[in-house]
Amino acid sequence: MTARAPDLIGRNFTAAAPNTKYIGDLTACPPKAETFCYLTTVVDLASRRLAGWAIADQMRADLVTGALNDLLSP
Repeated sequence: MTARAPDLIGRNFTAAAPNTKYIGDLTACPPKAETFCYLTTVVDLASRRLAGWAIADQMRADLVTGALNDLLSP
């Protein structure tokens, strides 16, 4: 069994100001063809706006870092 990641936000999905707290998600999108695609998103909890995203045909670490890099790009 793998170790569970700690809940760093304590299930508190609010933020007092933009750009202070983010959440992320990785979703497998069912295809019409034979392969899945994977979508990773980063959401700003204060504004509830999409802050970064990435999509790929394989679930790898660079999919997550791609969404974070999208968040950091101007």
